[in-house]
Amino acid sequence: MRIIVWCLLLFVYAPEAYSSQDFTLNGKTNFLSSGKAILRKVAKGDFYRSYLKSDTVEIKNNHFTFTGTIRNPELFRIYLYDSAANFISELFFLDSGTQYITMDSQTTIKSGLDVGYGLNIVGSIADSEYTTKYLPLFEESNKRMAAGFAALNSCDTIQDKVRQSDCDIKIRNEISVLREIRNQLLYRYCLENRQSAIVPWMLSEAIRRYGFKNIFSSIYDSTSEYYTGNVKIEIQKKLTILKSKTIGESFPLKNFNIEKQGSLHGKNRFTLVEFWFSSCQPCLAQFEQLRPIYKQHSGNGFEVFAISIDGPVSFDKYKKLLFEKRYPWKQILDSNGTETYELGIEKFPSSILLDVNGKILGIDITPEYLYDFLEKNMQDATSVRDYRVQTK
Repeated sequence: MRIIVWCLLLFVYAPEAYSSQDFTLNGKTNFLSSGKAILRKVAKGDFYRSYLKSDTVEIKNNHFTFTGTIRNPELFRIYLYDSAANFISELFFLDSGTQYITMDSQTTIKSGLDVGYGLNIVGSIADSEYTTKYLPLFEESNKRMAAGFAALNSCDTIQDKVRQSDCDIKIRNEISVLREIRNQLLYRYCLENRQSAIVPWMLSEAIRRYGFKNIFSSIYDSTSEYYTGNVKIEIQKKLTILKSKTIGESFPLKNFNIEKQGSLHGKNRFTLVEFWFSSCQPCLAQFEQLRPIYKQHSGNGFEVFAISIDGPVSFDKYKKLLFEKRYPWKQILDSNGTETYELGIEKFPSSILLDVNGKILGIDITPEYLYDFLEKNMQDATSVRDYRVQTK
């Protein structure tokens, strides 16, 4: 019987086991002449199962080399660092075979909504499709989105709180419309290029950034028959998890032992759950904006639980930060994000607003929206608006 089982397993996994191909990535940079380079996968979980001989290599005379095997094109970033500085690249696709990559201060980033330094890549068929066929579709909406985020910053300069809130809401509504336009562009590209190796990645990235949406589920249903490796399972799992974490659903507070921090049910009218980590500068900036809001409303049935994904490596920094900042709300440590990632939360900061029964009222609540929400709803907890916020 055991022999039969092993034969069945071999039959199931053999096609993937022998489909891996070697790759070599030769890189050069003018950022550092020596130091370390890290090749880091974007997707969490068992997305494609590539193998890196080492994900960290030496930079020598401005050059570095990664080798390994890869089954399908995968999305990566490169990190360069030494004792004094560190640099992160934009997203790029690594393919099989020999590829050459240049990461320097002269190369323009290809997507206006990505982060990191620009790259030039030679030898990656998947990256060529990504940069010459996919990204150009979004150039106009990228410019409009960038202008929208700039306008949001200008809202912060308005002194009057009511006018500031109105400005913020107006701009975010415009950004939401742009987001829907971009979703339609993604939908059209995926359906017109169903067998493309980059389609599951683009879908996965959209889900990671914006959570569950019906249009993402439609893309999956129309294209998943062409997904390879474990991709189909991973994306389906992510969609299922995130669909359960939408407006009106109950948030799994017990996963984080929040009950031990004090009962929520019947005590707090509204609870904000913030996901963060100690090296996340946007998280820390958001916390400072949250302070006056918490001070104003914490005694009236509003509570905050901050869940950090810091692990053993950064635990000392986490403890030092809490000691120095003296944040007044509840703190919970989810070591290495074990429970956080299981909920499909992969971007930080992420925030979820709950009602008195632990049901989700809003996702990605900004401090501006939170202020406006509490001002309008603390007097009447039965009149609650949908405050879902589209973010970059």
